[in-house]
Amino acid sequence: MSSSTAADPAFYGRDTVRGGGIGSGDHAAHLLRRARRRTGPLMRAAIDTLPGELRVMAGYHLGWCDAEGTAVAEETGGGWWPALVLAAAAAAGGPTDAALRAAAAVELVHHFTLIHDEATDGDELRRGRPTVWRLWGVEDAVLVGDALHGLAVWTLAAAPAAGLGAIAHLEDAVIEICLNRHRDRAEAAGPVASLDEFRETLRHRSAPLLGCACAMGALCAGASAAGVAEMDRFGREIGVAFELWHRPPARAAAFIARAGGEPWARAECRRQLRSASTMLARRHAEDLLTLANCAICRDYS
Repeated sequence: MSSSTAADPAFYGRDTVRGGGIGSGDHAAHLLRRARRRTGPLMRAAIDTLPGELRVMAGYHLGWCDAEGTAVAEETGGGWWPALVLAAAAAAGGPTDAALRAAAAVELVHHFTLIHDEATDGDELRRGRPTVWRLWGVEDAVLVGDALHGLAVWTLAAAPAAGLGAIAHLEDAVIEICLNRHRDRAEAAGPVASLDEFRETLRHRSAPLLGCACAMGALCAGASAAGVAEMDRFGREIGVAFELWHRPPARAAAFIARAGGEPWARAECRRQLRSASTMLARRHAEDLLTLANCAICRDYS
């Protein structure tokens, strides 16, 4: 979601968590590279179906080309969102191949929300380059974001597993994201007053899509309704830690300072991840837990 941040700039820009290596190391990097490699062809095939102008804007946002459409270096980072889908499928006992289209669809929706949020928040740079809206305007940014949303559904429609159930789950998450974005803006004028309000605010941001990512993996693996719901809850718990670590809302800055600043936030993130990990106690979910811990390391968006 949005890159808006609380007031203290020292709270951001941390690439790793020292003293324990949470989310860092070769295994996490391997999982991300593998997810990019396996879902990349599906992403490119989807983007290539767009009309020329939209295709250039989408490719530019994804780091595949410059503003004229000329291809640039392939390695663009990211991969956390599709990696979560694939790891959730494995944790649910299914083959990850069955979740590849769901993983690509979640990544497309993630970028749809990024483009929209950058435009509405006025964010001018992404990975050191002007954002889509800065080059093509807000209206075109909204249109290309909508196109990525459409491609996500198109990608899922051809999935060998889950089918309409996966599409319904994804669209429920999109609607929740839109509602929560509206609430964020409606509440922006008032400061956060309590810990409960603070946590609830964080649950309104990345949590719906992270819950969806994990649930979609379980769904594609053939998990029961209870198993899918458990994965959804797990992903939402990760979302709270992700938002607190990377981009707590500006209206929460005073609350964070009163609670103890960065040391308190670090401890709260760890508590949140411990809470999430208990949901997977009976599963072989090492990859999923490794990726969950990435929520408080680098920004893999």
